[in-house]
Amino acid sequence: MKVLVIGAGAVGVATAYYLHRHGCEVALIDANPAPGMEASLGNGGCIHANVVPPWNEPSGYREIVRGLLGRPSHLVVRYRALPSLLGWGLNFLRHSTEGRFLEGARRLTRLGKHSLACFQQIAAETGINFHHRERGFLRVFRDTSSLEGVTELSQKLSSDGAEFRVLTTEETIELEPALAGIEPNIAGGLYSQTDQSGDAAAFCRHLTAWLVEQGVTSHLGESVRVIRRVGQAFHLQTQTGAEYGADRVVLATGSDSPVLARQLGVKLPIRPAKGYSITLPAEDWLSAPRVPLVDTGVGVGIHNIGERHLRVVGGAEFAGYDRRIPMGKGDYLLSCLKAVFPDFAGPETVVDEDVWCGFRPVPAHGLPIIGNSGTPNFYLNTGHGYMGWTMSAASGSVLADHIVGKQPALPLHDYGLPL
Repeated sequence: MKVLVIGAGAVGVATAYYLHRHGCEVALIDANPAPGMEASLGNGGCIHANVVPPWNEPSGYREIVRGLLGRPSHLVVRYRALPSLLGWGLNFLRHSTEGRFLEGARRLTRLGKHSLACFQQIAAETGINFHHRERGFLRVFRDTSSLEGVTELSQKLSSDGAEFRVLTTEETIELEPALAGIEPNIAGGLYSQTDQSGDAAAFCRHLTAWLVEQGVTSHLGESVRVIRRVGQAFHLQTQTGAEYGADRVVLATGSDSPVLARQLGVKLPIRPAKGYSITLPAEDWLSAPRVPLVDTGVGVGIHNIGERHLRVVGGAEFAGYDRRIPMGKGDYLLSCLKAVFPDFAGPETVVDEDVWCGFRPVPAHGLPIIGNSGTPNFYLNTGHGYMGWTMSAASGSVLADHIVGKQPALPLHDYGLPL
């Protein structure tokens, strides 16, 4: 069976890996000159698989309204993007009820837990270096009500395998001493001790290289422009005029997936949400944090990339496919870092040219779309929102199992196209 995977981000590369393990003849194609150059490139790095809430929080509409009114918000909607969001947005709100939100969190947590095992297996089998760490993941809270809300959700997810510890202020500082500078502002923490972390871009590069050594074909710098069915198989053409055929096709191009899917009559309820990050040298900071964390009050995630750099991730912006970096975004993210770690020893300013932005593929129903597309032999592995890195290994595993006729570890109907 010849399978062509479109997209060499974390999801696509993981899918190629598991298909190869099943003995398929695999080809990987991506528009960029190297793997992992889109959403995987500036990813926050945290594989936070325990306690995974979808974006469809019942109170999420308040953040949207705040953003539209120009008030401080972790979720910004640009007015120019509104026409493309109207139908999608109504569907998003339809899936934001308490019941659907909780069911979505359960399904994401189950997928995330499977991903933890898959990452361990990939690291052990291939020996690739992607700075894989098993130090857990810490959520820091600045108000008691937010901590109580997440604790209540976490307890409901325990039956789905979620592992966590609720921490007092003192216990939070004991776990991560670098937070001592903001101790008076900390109400407590939630620590998921089995969560992991790693460099998503390094994972893509090194796993692709390993796969090529094993016989997988890689076509980089080739953007698929045309895809059509030929009988039960497929014919693809790229911007260079190159042509490829395959018995099966997997679409794993994140926010770009709707464009190609539309050529085969498949409509995907996905819109891009732009996220930002900066990566700073931290080798001179002796008290740098060791545990990947997110400060929920400031709305920023912070994680060590390797031993010498610190990545700061923050914000979600619905602005279509606009890649422009707002003026001052770098210094804003740096100010967020200093709001969490006032004694940060590093650059005093960040130029906007050093700010990364990428698009998260946000599905209207809050869950990744994995499995059949409705078009025979054309499969989907997309729509992971802000959880692409976290869910990539498990998504690749369950879809590859499905394609070769093996029973997946999780029921794919939980992650199919929404009705």
